[in-house]
Order: sequence, then structure tokens, then C-alpha cells
Amino acid sequence: MKAVVAAASLFLSFVLFLPSSFAETAKDLVGTWKYVVNQTTKQDGSKVETYGKEPKGIIMFDSGGHFMLFIAKPNAMKFASKSRLNGTPEEYKNAVYNSIAYYGTYKVDEPAKILAWSIDAATFPNWYGVTQRRHFSIKGDELRITNRVGSSGGSVLSVLKRLN
Repeated sequence: MKAVVAAASLFLSFVLFLPSSFAETAKDLVGTWKYVVNQTTKQDGSKVETYGKEPKGIIMFDSGGHFMLFIAKPNAMKFASKSRLNGTPEEYKNAVYNSIAYYGTYKVDEPAKILAWSIDAATFPNWYGVTQRRHFSIKGDELRITNRVGSSGGSVLSVLKRLN
């Protein structure tokens, strides 16, 4: 009987004190994350790789509660004039359609696994001053964020890998 109790105690001590493979704290978010997937699910249920199969982008979270996000399609149309101030209507449309960037502050509701970011400025002007709540999870070096109201319509799943 003592052997069984000792074995059970040893097992529980390993289980209770092992670090969790899942983490959802503000401290766990701090760092730089690279986009792997950015997928929009439209209202009809169809799925679209919003910024292509290999999106280019990062999200950075600092320990002071600030964040910045940038994402773009890797093969976006270049401006023939070589000046962002002298584009054609088609070039401007393509630039807006294929990228988004914003920054601001963030807070984490750890029990609910919610990331709330307050946007100070964005390339999508409708988001100035808006606070968005997004579900998130971290497992190892992978961050998943779900946005129910993406800027392109529908819900968005972002999958990112930690860079540092």
C-alpha cells in the first residue's frame, strides 16, 4: 500500500508541477510573431486565404502593453510610378485590398482567453479608436487569434509562429 501511495504521489507531483503546454497570459504574448495563416471564413462558409498562402506580416507585443500589426500579400502589385503618392486608382485599390497595419495598446483577460486591443491608428480608418476583443491561445511557439468581425467581412483565424 505504501508503494502505491508513494507512486501516486510521485506521479501527481510531476503532473502538477510540469509547465503547461497551453499558455494564455499577457506575459506569454510578449515578443514578435510571424504570420503563417490568415484565413477568412465568409458568411456562406467558404474560406479564403486573405493575404495569400504565405502571408507576410508580424505582430509585436511589448511588456508595457503596446502592440503593432502588419500583414500583406507577398505578390502585391507595384506602383508603376515608383511613388506611393502617384499611383493609379487600380494600384491604390490593390494596396488597400492586400494589406493592413495598425497599432495601439492591449490587455489580456486570462480566464476568458481574450485579447483586447485598443487601436490608436490603422490603415483601415474605421478602426481608429476602436477596441476589439479576440479569442486567443498559445501552444508552444504557436499563437492563434480569432477575430469574429474582420475588416474584409467574415471571421478571421490567424496562426502565427514566435520569432523571439
